[in-house]
Amino acid sequence: MPMMDLGSFVAERRKELKLTQRDLSDTLGYTPQAISRFEKKNGALPITILPALASLLHCTIRDLFNRRVNEGVDVNYAPIDVDLVRNNFVILRQNFSFSKKDEAAALGIAKNSISNYEEGKSILTTAVVEKVARFFGIDVEDFLLRPLRKITSEPSHPSRLRPVLSR
Repeated sequence: MPMMDLGSFVAERRKELKLTQRDLSDTLGYTPQAISRFEKKNGALPITILPALASLLHCTIRDLFNRRVNEGVDVNYAPIDVDLVRNNFVILRQNFSFSKKDEAAALGIAKNSISNYEEGKSILTTAVVEKVARFFGIDVEDFLLRPLRKITSEPSHPSRLRPVLSR
């Protein structure tokens, strides 16, 4: 059975907690229309909203992307460091020896988007993070919250190589 999309999960969880789209929009700084589009798969939100969204829905960022809730979780995330995420995005592509064109094709996004993310001209969205985590086989919290390090040796089989976290 396919996994529920993130927007639908957020809508379901919001309703379980008796929150309105206005509650989410006020907390996240977006219009109720933007929240509605996100919940209906007609839009994506930037990764910068994830700490507040997870807190509001009483779950972890990992739980959001895994579409589950671990009751009793009380996590207080720092704001997402967009520079750290941008660096991780570049490092993943380099670790797997992908060109921007190849990465764009693999993720199903425009090559210009890859360049814009890497150059800091735009911020990754929840939809792109989901594709990155799935394609590269990396935990979403590792990608968003911890610095990855560049692997200096050539991978023998890029599709099986998992990025190594800095320690």
